[in-house]
Amino acid sequence: MGTFVTPFGFKGSEYEHYESRIDFNTGENKLVQYLNDTHMKLYVLLKMVNEDVLKPRNKELTSFKMKNIVLWIAENNPETLFNEQSLLHWLHKGLCAVREALETLKLPYNMIPKRNLIENCGLENEQKRVWISTLTDLINEGPIMILRLPKIRHALIAHPEPLR
Repeated sequence: MGTFVTPFGFKGSEYEHYESRIDFNTGENKLVQYLNDTHMKLYVLLKMVNEDVLKPRNKELTSFKMKNIVLWIAENNPETLFNEQSLLHWLHKGLCAVREALETLKLPYNMIPKRNLIENCGLENEQKRVWISTLTDLINEGPIMILRLPKIRHALIAHPEPLR
């Protein structure tokens, strides 16, 4: 697995401008290649929730963090459980994982589990409270929450045939 050293230190560190970090882009790309269709759809849906519902302004939550949540879910569950019929179940699990990461301020990096992706992300208490509340609402709404995603809602409304 290829790695790179990049000149970016740990955010918030006293020595941030002098530190470097190891970058696993090629390894992550390889892992993503092994994700099945349901894993990838879960990743896309979590990104949509992040961009269209939570709307972070300062990269407190990113697609990279959503990808890590999907990689953890995929790693900890048999691939046979991920299929078309289970997508909304896994979306529910993914939303719960995002909420837990916000509540605990802990999201281990899939490549280096001791590295916390949420630590020092600049998340303010009020924003944290709002996002946890929003995620709780989404989780409690169940599958209908998918209609909160503008691209999904528009696709369903614009569909030429009635849905059965």
